[in-house]
Amino acid sequence: MNNKELYAPQYCACFMGCSPIWLPNKGDITQPAMSLLFQHTKAQVKSAIRNGKLYFFNGGTAGYNIVAAEAVIELRQEYPQIKLISLLSFDLGHANDWTDKWPYRALHVYDNSDQCIQLSTGYYPGVYFDHYEW
Repeated sequence: MNNKELYAPQYCACFMGCSPIWLPNKGDITQPAMSLLFQHTKAQVKSAIRNGKLYFFNGGTAGYNIVAAEAVIELRQEYPQIKLISLLSFDLGHANDWTDKWPYRALHVYDNSDQCIQLSTGYYPGVYFDHYEW
């Protein structure tokens, strides 16, 4: 049985999002507009939990994927049954190209994930299609 078969869809929620340049305040949750989006994300995660979701997948990339994962990490204190799974397209080395605080935020998410699934050791044509299909 592979990792994908372990997670029944009715118990899973997946985050997809945009790059930091498209987020309010470039994803800085200390700023009012981004803080509001972060609070809204937490409310959506709570709603998903009330609807039976236990496993929260994030794509492991700078931007909304990390912001949403941070919301799950914060909510674990209130909902210890939830699990965070980071689904990475390939090796974490790609985070070295990110700017600002995103590499540190990504490492915090990976370190606090219940599971990190890496699809490949490196880029190949179609890796992002495989990632989204997963």
